[in-house]
Amino acid sequence: MAIRDFDLDSTERQELITYLLGCWYLDQVDGAWAYVPMLVEQPALYLSFGVGIETKQGSMINVAESAREIIEGHDLGFKEAIYTANVRVENQG
Repeated sequence: MAIRDFDLDSTERQELITYLLGCWYLDQVDGAWAYVPMLVEQPALYLSFGVGIETKQGSMINVAESAREIIEGHDLGFKEAIYTANVRVENQG
């Protein structure tokens, strides 16, 4: 059984997946929890922010947005590839 299939409401699932993704990412890179900008489809007067990780090199990843996409059924392999690539780039710098 996958986390996204647990009998929890979507908010609780998103919080759990956000925490797990963030902890895994922090184990791989030098960074800290932060509020990071969220991607917006159309220009907005203000930016939205979500829970994410900001690394010592200054890059950011929005783990809350990734968690939402996982719950919605997006491709886990693709997400894994993105996170793995980000870790490689961070550790090369």
